[in-house]
Amino acid sequence: MSFLRAPKFGFSLIGLVFGAGVAAGALLSPEAELEGQNAFVPKPIVDSQETPDRGTASKAEAEARASLSRERAPLSVLVSRERREVRALAQEARGLVGDAGLSQESRELLALAREEIRNVEQAPLELAYAAPSNLWALGDTPPSSASLALPGAGTAALAALTPSAGQAQGVEPEAMQSAAVPRLGEDERLAWRRNAARPTALRDWPKIAIVIDDLGNNRARFRSVAALPSGLTLSFLTYAEAIEELAQEARAAGHEVMLHVPMEPQGGSPAVPGLLSSSLPVAELDRRIASALSRLPLAAGVNNHMGSRFTEDREKMRRVLSAVRSKGLFFLDSKTSPKSAGLSVARELGVPSIARDVFLDHEIDGQAIRRQLKLLEQVARERGYAVAIGHPHAATIEALREWLPTLPGKHLTITPLSDIIASQQAATQIASARD
Repeated sequence: MSFLRAPKFGFSLIGLVFGAGVAAGALLSPEAELEGQNAFVPKPIVDSQETPDRGTASKAEAEARASLSRERAPLSVLVSRERREVRALAQEARGLVGDAGLSQESRELLALAREEIRNVEQAPLELAYAAPSNLWALGDTPPSSASLALPGAGTAALAALTPSAGQAQGVEPEAMQSAAVPRLGEDERLAWRRNAARPTALRDWPKIAIVIDDLGNNRARFRSVAALPSGLTLSFLTYAEAIEELAQEARAAGHEVMLHVPMEPQGGSPAVPGLLSSSLPVAELDRRIASALSRLPLAAGVNNHMGSRFTEDREKMRRVLSAVRSKGLFFLDSKTSPKSAGLSVARELGVPSIARDVFLDHEIDGQAIRRQLKLLEQVARERGYAVAIGHPHAATIEALREWLPTLPGKHLTITPLSDIIASQQAATQIASARD
């Protein structure tokens, strides 16, 4: 038995919720649609002949809430039972971890579960109960995703895989309380979780993250990048103007956004606003770091712009990454120097982090870029994921426009960078729990 058995009872619970919800639905008759990140948002009920007065509407609402309250108690009992079953399955999931680490299939499943759980916990539970048909709107996702999309059961799976102190002592949470008032874990309140774009990797295929940085100074190039298929990660220069507006456009197009912080390269300090230099006094360095990290509230993470000299300075990188940690962001080491201390310092400080694998356009030439994309595919197949950095050059944009649609046929998938970081973090947590 493996963690993949979760759909069996997950679908049974959805079926029970559907049956119980029909009774409430007879009074509520809500029509809801899945919008944004799977949040359940009701459409108003409008009678084509007349609009009921406030008194009639209040009475109908009171009756609907009373009916819903009667249905909620037995549903909470079911959720509590499902929690126990998920916890038992989670114990078996730990057995999937061998000497080589968590299987790719399990990493994908856990990452997908985390995303679906976050989406559902942000939705009003009453709508999930009163309009259970909404759950079936997840039918275009894999069964493992749909089965974990019910409030309570999926949360218990993650709780079992990374138990809290109370759960470690065998304390059963109050089913009614936790079902009625879903709580986000501390990890879910971090900016990199809140600002993460929805993962586009829903299959058990190797994942690829494409980061396009140096954005913000050329709107036309930005819009050419933003028009590419969703799931890219766009990094904006901290000194560029109007990046909040562009970042909103990027998010609306389904891309993740980051901050691209200028750092000192080898060979001297260029005249770049806000440059982080090793020669700066500590107070000025800290001021520039704080200013850079405040530029984009939508950012999920940070990567370095240039920095072949600065990133080699462990103490200076410690100051940068301590600030990144306090902001709740992740860090991508662009690896502009093979001696960069960025990744190792980030891990020492507990900052979610990852390093670039491939530069796409060190040579700004279509054929050279396509060779780098082939290399990227190879890395992803060998390791299960790969991270590339490119720039908004016309040749890069054209190569990506041709290459991205070919990935499904190669059983490869593009996803935002936060999704890969979350998968790696989850695998590490599970391996640690098993040890």
